[in-house]
Amino acid sequence: MKNLSRTKQREKMIQSIYMALCVNKDIEECIEEEFDCSLEQTTPYVNEVINDVVDNMEVYVLFVNQHAKGFIFTRFGYVEQAILLVALSELHLKTADRAVIINEAVEFAKKYCDEKSPKLINGVLDCA
Repeated sequence: MKNLSRTKQREKMIQSIYMALCVNKDIEECIEEEFDCSLEQTTPYVNEVINDVVDNMEVYVLFVNQHAKGFIFTRFGYVEQAILLVALSELHLKTADRAVIINEAVEFAKKYCDEKSPKLINGVLDCA
């Protein structure tokens, strides 16, 4: 677990949050399943981002609602929601360079979402 790249850790966090959103499951259970360990046993980076997402979800949802032109958070698919939550948390916590965080979020959107999602996600995150 500790030797995973930041990109892979981001991807696993997105997958965990996606799972939690989809099946209305506790995020810590999803983290355990995805990372094969408890949240406390993950890296400090994962622990900090996940706790920040949980603590600030309402703030991040409001931010998306204010900046996603013509969209509200719930209109995004669960994958897009998870990508946005992780990226907004990382931007808030300044876990990496802003450009890196936004670029990786857009790349995950290209990998997992439909063709319009990368542009929407980039637009919202540019406002952060």
